[in-house]
Amino acid sequence: MKIAVIGYGHIGKQHCKNVMENDNLELAYICDPYIQVEDLPDGIDESCLVKDYDSWIDNLNSSDVDLLIIATPNHLHYPMLIKAMTTYPFAGTPILVEKPVVIKNEHIEDLIYIQEQRRNDGLEEIPIFVNYPLRFLPSVNVLKNNWDSIGDVRIANVGVFWNRNKGYYDAADWRGKLDKEGGPLFNEFIHHLDLISYLGGELSINSGDVRDFSHDYTEVEDTGIINFNFNEGGLGVLTYTVATPNKSFDVNLHFIGDKGSAKLTGLYTNRLIINDDIYEFPINRNHYAQVLYSIAEYLNGGTMDDRLCMMNDGLKLVATINDFYSITR
Repeated sequence: MKIAVIGYGHIGKQHCKNVMENDNLELAYICDPYIQVEDLPDGIDESCLVKDYDSWIDNLNSSDVDLLIIATPNHLHYPMLIKAMTTYPFAGTPILVEKPVVIKNEHIEDLIYIQEQRRNDGLEEIPIFVNYPLRFLPSVNVLKNNWDSIGDVRIANVGVFWNRNKGYYDAADWRGKLDKEGGPLFNEFIHHLDLISYLGGELSINSGDVRDFSHDYTEVEDTGIINFNFNEGGLGVLTYTVATPNKSFDVNLHFIGDKGSAKLTGLYTNRLIINDDIYEFPINRNHYAQVLYSIAEYLNGGTMDDRLCMMNDGLKLVATINDFYSITR
């Protein structure tokens, strides 16, 4: 399976590494206007490099791409998705897009419309996957498989206490920008909001608040509290921050159901308690690769991994975040 990676920042490099470490995958293209030949991974020829974010798709041979990975800054996901979904003969090629799918609600409607038009024209929807690797953590798998012992969620209490210093924002000019990053809920904590709904069910925003305690050099908040309701009746709160002093401190997700209780905790979400059972898993930094390999297996005729997130679910999460920001900004 031949793969094109668009964007060669921190996450794009990880995707390239994952492709190259799998004998069944081939890295066909790397597209990034800022990459130099000497920056290419060992074993990748200069002919694979496309130094363009505007007409990048015109430089790809559609027969050489079985999967497109979009790993660019948040605000570029939308135009690149539109181009990939509507440029023939490329249109129809499966896509893995980094979270968030988009950051504006009007873009949600455009993507849904393109898929609807394909159906109306007698074409299949384009398989578009969203990268939520926390779903693939062993701790999350065990909790998901034992969810019957928790039952319907009554209370979810989630806290994510991270540190993002000035060096982090200075390293990429789109970070911390309202119209490019969108805010920490889009850039960091969308992963945890996804976990809440993946485990506990769909949710809607009730109320909340945001603050900027220590990042006056950005355009977005560094801290927020979200009060939400599960569609099945439970209540929840998510507290998030990138303003933890000195270094990241903790991640914890508590679920109280009508049958039992569970807690996921640890900076790498590798500790789990389900009622009286306690689990501790090795820290797993390879969950990005597991998302990619599950997609490849499915596209090669295997079964769909139910941990994979498809575009429509990813778009629901974008709408939920914008609901929160609409009442707090």
